Amino acid sequence: MSCIIIHSNIQIKPEEKKPFFELADAAISKVFKKKSLMLVEIPPENQYGNASGCIYFHFYAPNYQTEDQKRGLIKDLDAVVKQLFSDRVPNARACVIIKHHHGSDAGVNGVMHLDNGLY
Repeated sequence: MSCIIIHSNIQIKPEEKKPFFELADAAISKVFKKKSLMLVEIPPENQYGNASGCIYFHFYAPNYQTEDQKRGLIKDLDAVVKQLFSDRVPNARACVIIKHHHGSDAGVNGVMHLDNGLY
């Protein structure tokens, strides 16, 4: 299972959320089959420096992706952000961070994944 936390420095309009999740999920599903996505929007007053215009995708996942899969994911997510937001946010871009874990470093429902035979 992969957990994707999305921190958006772009204020996503209500009518943009469904297309955003659909397109992002399609890109992510090419690499990660079981996943959960969560969106956290960062208000402009809580941004500083080079943060504006960026949507950060933080992946917490087991290590089974190839380098080419990760390259494609980064390219696809950047295309999603640019497609949906570049008309009103000229510097719209995606920043993708993939943090890997082992079965002994994750769990759900009080049980370590390793104990469930996962990973």
